[in-house]
Amino acid sequence: MLFRSDGLTDDRLTESLRAQHATEAVAGPIVGTQRKWVPSAHLTWKVGKKKYPDGRIFSKDTGGRPDNEILYEGYVKSPFPIFKGPTTRNELTMKAGVIGMELRDETKAGAGAGLKTGAFADELGGLPI
Repeated sequence: MLFRSDGLTDDRLTESLRAQHATEAVAGPIVGTQRKWVPSAHLTWKVGKKKYPDGRIFSKDTGGRPDNEILYEGYVKSPFPIFKGPTTRNELTMKAGVIGMELRDETKAGAGAGLKTGAFADELGGLPI
């Protein structure tokens, strides 16, 4: 399911639906509450195994819906969102990749296109990123 082009996750504990990127409950008894932010990293298997030798991975075999790549294939191929959000800006295409960061109570967001080439450099919270 999508809410304003944001995938929804099922919070079974509270029987609520949460927007993945906004981290906000959008349906159910806790509507409007924010989920606690938990930092994460995308790592190759080799790097992850070395950095976290006792770490565990989640299985996609949950008995639930098929993989999102199949479920949202039409959405991924289209340059337009299924549902237009409440506001639209012209700096990027409607479905451009954007990355957001928070460090030392400072936040920054920008186009994620440079991440594929490694051509991304900036500063946040007094530290280079």
